[in-house]
Amino acid sequence: MNRASDNAAGSAISEKMRAQIRGLQQADRNIKDGVSLIQTTEAALGQIQNPNLIRMRELVIQAANDTLSFQDKQVIQNELDQIKQSIGDIVENTEFNTIKVLRPPVVNVPVGSISGMTDIVFLIDSTGSMGGPIANVKANITNFVNSISSAGINIQLGLVDYNDGVSSKVYPFTTDLEDFKNSLNTISVSGGGDTPEAGLEAIQDALGISMRSDASKQFVLVTDAPVHDNNDGDGGDGLSIYDIEEMADKLKAASIKLNIVGPTDSETQEQLMRLSPPTNGQYLNIYSEFSNELNKLAKAIIEDAQEPNEEDKMFPLKIQVGPNAGQQISIPLYDHQIEKLELQKIDVLSHESATASLVLIDNISKLISSRRGEYGAYQNRLEHALANVQNYEVNLTNALSGIEDVDMALETQQLAKNSILLQSSQTMIAQINKISQGILEILK
Repeated sequence: MNRASDNAAGSAISEKMRAQIRGLQQADRNIKDGVSLIQTTEAALGQIQNPNLIRMRELVIQAANDTLSFQDKQVIQNELDQIKQSIGDIVENTEFNTIKVLRPPVVNVPVGSISGMTDIVFLIDSTGSMGGPIANVKANITNFVNSISSAGINIQLGLVDYNDGVSSKVYPFTTDLEDFKNSLNTISVSGGGDTPEAGLEAIQDALGISMRSDASKQFVLVTDAPVHDNNDGDGGDGLSIYDIEEMADKLKAASIKLNIVGPTDSETQEQLMRLSPPTNGQYLNIYSEFSNELNKLAKAIIEDAQEPNEEDKMFPLKIQVGPNAGQQISIPLYDHQIEKLELQKIDVLSHESATASLVLIDNISKLISSRRGEYGAYQNRLEHALANVQNYEVNLTNALSGIEDVDMALETQQLAKNSILLQSSQTMIAQINKISQGILEILK
């Protein structure tokens, strides 16, 4: 069939079939791309699980043994932190055709476009040894606040001044940086001597400050000394009515992150670390470059305060597996960033936190295994769809050939028949001519 006039009805049917065949050929390629994407995703999850999570589990079990010193556990914690970063790199860098398959798409958010609020309360230890750190706070607070505000975060600042006694001075919240700096300037150092201070009492007083319900909430404890703790068998000095673990639970219940800018000597850090990691807060070095430490804290506060936007969601990928509308298979994608997996909670500096971390790692591993199994099932489903598409294409091509193409057997038979008839006719004509010539010869 070379033109519609050869077969008017067949022409319309064949064009529909040709469109279906071309669509099936493209669906074949789509499905193969989908299988490749799933294989990429599942392989990356496999790398997260083995060796990373398995190694983390091994380290946590090691750290749960109290024959290790705090320094030994700190070394283990350092390796765990590096493994967390390794997992973060896998999540960040795993792509298929520039599509990030283990985290939401990266969106360049213009400065000032983030909508969010944060309430930050600084708890300043004003004992005699704190003159230098308080001066550092005063010198760097402007850049700290401006970096948060320039990201579009509505910031409200509070201040609590505490000493080695049990009373604290609580300043009201303000949105004016100059007012906050004036409050800082009223703090004067006295007393102390690097002995335990009334940090828990200051936190309790700060909990009484009215904070905005829809704002992220941050406490920043700046101290160079441990805190008084009641004597309940965990090494407390008995000079406080409050308990460290109970105070951490209070902060978590109020959705407040306690960030500590403190010393790094093993005994003090070990005690203060019982406060900050349980609330998902950070522990920063008071003797390090202070501006750098505050910059780290500012970045964390911005991330915590920004409101989730549409781009931060994981939308499923739809694979077109057929030549017609609606013939799709939806492949779910999941966010595996460190915060979503709660890997930042893994801490082994105490036996209790190590035990909790072991349970957390097992739960994360179960989640990863479940998702790997899910992707394996989707790959099988796509491969079944691919086999069906290829079979469909072969049969439809045969049907189209039946409409458009000539029947070679029949046409060959016809050609042979016509050739025989032609040769027979030519032979008969030759014989007749020969007879006619003979008769003419006789008549001569």
